[in-house]
Amino acid sequence: MSYQQDDIKRLLINHNRRLQGLKEKKALYGLETPVAILTEIQDIEIEIQELQAELVKIGQFKEIEHLPIASDNAQINMERQIVDLEEEPSPKKLRVWQYRPLAIHYLNVHRLFAIFAEKFSSNNFPVKLEKVNSIRELAYDEYHALMNFTNQMLKRWNPKVLNPNNSENLSIERLGCVFEFSFAEFRTKNIRYWDGKTSKPKMYGDIDKDPHLYCYEGKLKIYLPLNYSWITTDTAFHNFRPRNGTIRGFSGLTILKNIDDGIAVFSPLFIGTHNFMAEFGDLDDTIRSFDMLPSWW
Repeated sequence: MSYQQDDIKRLLINHNRRLQGLKEKKALYGLETPVAILTEIQDIEIEIQELQAELVKIGQFKEIEHLPIASDNAQINMERQIVDLEEEPSPKKLRVWQYRPLAIHYLNVHRLFAIFAEKFSSNNFPVKLEKVNSIRELAYDEYHALMNFTNQMLKRWNPKVLNPNNSENLSIERLGCVFEFSFAEFRTKNIRYWDGKTSKPKMYGDIDKDPHLYCYEGKLKIYLPLNYSWITTDTAFHNFRPRNGTIRGFSGLTILKNIDDGIAVFSPLFIGTHNFMAEFGDLDDTIRSFDMLPSWW
């Protein structure tokens, strides 16, 4: 395979992944979708068509004439044709996770920072972990130092992740693997407010009594137990306690702990919502200002 062919196929896969993320944002924004997102969707679709045409010329790709590139079926079909020509495992089972700006609502400090220490051979953390019993009891500067450090480390960390929505991945052989969920929908149970300073609500080690998120993948029930200590802010509790009991749009990484009797238990490393404004903030370089009217003086 020539370097040109290899480069084009990587670009196609990356463009389609980016396109999928933009379409998810468009679906969440609805009629209020920012112009920058709509413009980028159009630009990427044009770029994909041009790259496909290049592969057609060199005989490495079959044209998709019956489906537009913007459709999900065309995208899946195109990625399948590309992956079939690669020697790597199918990305539908395993892929490299890449950081995107997040507003983090839940941060498993001890477990995640242990991974950072092993991965980057560093214990230079902004706070002493043995003193972190609750994120919300940290001083203002300590909290922001912790969150800034976390985001910087997540930008450097590129773990290989599995998709929990693929039932083939949910097996006993995958225990200890990292799973990614993106724009997911969960139900919540047993979550009540705790201010982070008074005595923490009792944990029972019983999924029927302890706070958790849950959803279903086929007949398998997926549990994400929560530790009150790792909910990042008081307002984050509102995210975990929606009025109708259903959370939409959560993303994050988890570790598969156990599968038994139709139940899969995951330990969440972090949970948050994508910060679209941070991701697209650099698309508009216009300096925003206002004129002070004489009546304000």
